[in-house]
Amino acid sequence: MSDSPEKKRFDFSKRKTSLPTAALFGVDDNSSPQLEELTNMIQDLSNRAYNLWISWVSDELSAILSRDLRQDDGLSTTSPLRGWEDTVVKQEQSDESQSEMKISLPAIPSLYITSFLFRACEEIHRVGGHVLDKPILQKFALRLLEKVCNLLVY
Repeated sequence: MSDSPEKKRFDFSKRKTSLPTAALFGVDDNSSPQLEELTNMIQDLSNRAYNLWISWVSDELSAILSRDLRQDDGLSTTSPLRGWEDTVVKQEQSDESQSEMKISLPAIPSLYITSFLFRACEEIHRVGGHVLDKPILQKFALRLLEKVCNLLVY
């Protein structure tokens, strides 16, 4: 009775799991140093590839932003910019007097920066943003921030 079809059908515990099965069902197979070495090598190659992608995309997007900003004649005029609001900041000083500082801030987000961020989101979506690790997205965001800051300094 030990060879009954029901027993054969449900007796999976004695069968050795294969690598594809382990990959699909998350079986932990730490007994193979070769598998661990291969996993580490693939992870390293993946990180290198994403770093190249981050560098390429951020360079391209910053070049587009720079070109758009240079072509806008409204940014090079000395007249006050439209769509900016003056904000007054009051600061108390140690001698109990108040000083005011007037700062002009945009009333709406920059269309150039909004477009820049939208293109970045499109690139993330194009490469499969739903599977990207958080550190990769953080590197991408940091690199874009660095590029925008470098554009604004010069």
